[in-house]
Amino acid sequence: MKTYAFQAETKELLQLMIHSLYSNREIFLRELLSNASDALEKAKFEGLTHPEYLADYGIKIESDPLKRLLVVEDNGIGMTEEELLANLGTIAHSGTKAFLQALGEKRSELIGQFGVGFYAAFMVAERVRVVTRKPGCPAYAWESDGSGEYTVTLCEKEGHGTRVELFLKTHEDGVDYTESSVVRMLVKKYSDFLAFPIRMGDEVLNVSTALWMRSPVEITHEEYANFYKHLGHDWQDPLKTIHYKAEGTSEFTALVYVPKELPRHFDYRDAKVALSLYVQRVFIKSDCEELLPSYLRFMVGLADSSELQLNVSRETLQDSPHMTRMRKALTSKILSTFKEMLGTDRSQYDLFWAQFGSILKEGMLVDPQNTSKIQDLVLFSIASDPSQRVTLAEYCAKMPAGQKRIYCQTGDSLESAVRSPYLESVRSHGYDVLLMTDRVDAWVAGSLREYGGYEVQACDSKDLDIGSDAEKAISEEKKKVAHERLHGLVSRMSTVLADTIEEVRLTDRLKDSAVCLVGGAMTAHMERILKQSGQDLPQQKRILEMNPEHPVFEKMLHMSEVQVDLWTSILYQQALLREGTIMPDPQKYTQQITQLMVESVAH
Repeated sequence: MKTYAFQAETKELLQLMIHSLYSNREIFLRELLSNASDALEKAKFEGLTHPEYLADYGIKIESDPLKRLLVVEDNGIGMTEEELLANLGTIAHSGTKAFLQALGEKRSELIGQFGVGFYAAFMVAERVRVVTRKPGCPAYAWESDGSGEYTVTLCEKEGHGTRVELFLKTHEDGVDYTESSVVRMLVKKYSDFLAFPIRMGDEVLNVSTALWMRSPVEITHEEYANFYKHLGHDWQDPLKTIHYKAEGTSEFTALVYVPKELPRHFDYRDAKVALSLYVQRVFIKSDCEELLPSYLRFMVGLADSSELQLNVSRETLQDSPHMTRMRKALTSKILSTFKEMLGTDRSQYDLFWAQFGSILKEGMLVDPQNTSKIQDLVLFSIASDPSQRVTLAEYCAKMPAGQKRIYCQTGDSLESAVRSPYLESVRSHGYDVLLMTDRVDAWVAGSLREYGGYEVQACDSKDLDIGSDAEKAISEEKKKVAHERLHGLVSRMSTVLADTIEEVRLTDRLKDSAVCLVGGAMTAHMERILKQSGQDLPQQKRILEMNPEHPVFEKMLHMSEVQVDLWTSILYQQALLREGTIMPDPQKYTQQITQLMVESVAH
């Protein structure tokens, strides 16, 4: 037996590796299984030319609760004494890296870094013993308690491969890693798709087949569907499957699905990106926010990188140029798939949009690089037929001659939006209106300024611009004449409402309704949403617009001042009702309506 000190490293450095490199203790089994998988891949490669390396490759796990012993054993390539000293004597040394350098080529099957990942074992073990033998060489045992020294002893071992024995600490985190149920859970979570069988007794614990690593032409629809159900815990088939292999500056494989429906537990605000990150079939992280932007959080699936290391940390993921490239490429692929679906299978796209459209629209607000792509994908209901949804391009294609803008209207529902008084003038010109009734549309309407060379304007905009120059000139002349007739009434109404509005003015926006409210720092729809979310907003003064051709104002010209005040208050509150805003004093309004009814009977 020979005793060695860890080369160029101290006890403190080893402790730092053990306690800081990984965020949770259970990761040790993932690292040991990944190292075992590497050893098997190396033996498999050598077996092409050296028959002594051939075997029925696999990994065995044994446990003995009484002895607090957990064993991971493979029949892979094994190590010589020199390799054992090099791989386990220097913390940062990677046997896999050395193997690749010796081959002078890149073998993407190799995933581990034995000299790094192996030390995760000391998070759970007070002592570790490694017994290893390479074909045609003697066997050696390496042993250490992680205190800064280790021993290497010549020993006996049948067959080639490596056996890692962990003498476990008392389970400080309440988990007993010798329990078979715990081992099954960890294998299923981290190593389910390793290419070699992982056995515990007579039971094979892993699936062994990473579907996404196979060629799409070899995979049946049923296999894709079953894998989706396994990942998404769904009983239905997916609506769409995207199997994507990126090559070039960033190499990775992704298998992602569009579900048919939002899961019942889906939370619009707090839901996480439902994609998992793998490195060469080994699970790294679920809900990987680095893989996709939040507006694609309804996607289900995974991405597998061949360029990341297993011991990648959360901080490394966030700062990794490779992850940035993966995110960009995967996002682009998904958006292009949506565009293809929109163009080739509209009925399928309509199903998709009904479930996920309101989430996808968030991308117009948070992803400037892809805003134009998302604008091509969004669907809106239209005032001429609220049951129909159209793209912005389809809306523009159907615009009548003379229409110079895209018009939209937000609202709490299709019914309220299509009946809004703000649409009256726009519809009278024969122009259609996009109806925006999702919560996110309050923000979308404000950010969607232009599309296809056309300005986008809200129908409730303070400065609604509609009609030809000739029509505008005629309208302005009519308003001048009406203002001379209604000047006194406008002045009195302004006085009555001075505490609540900015001004009263005449408008050509309305055709059937008497009044409406416009302007303000934000739309009434936006104000309602923010108040519903608990925000305390100051009262904003808005503009009350009057339809000078409405008969109610002709009647008001002949009323007493008291009656004008009453009717003005009623009209203002009706304007609040029409835009969907809760009246500040409903009881007062009902009393005023009752008073008006009594007076009408008396006359």
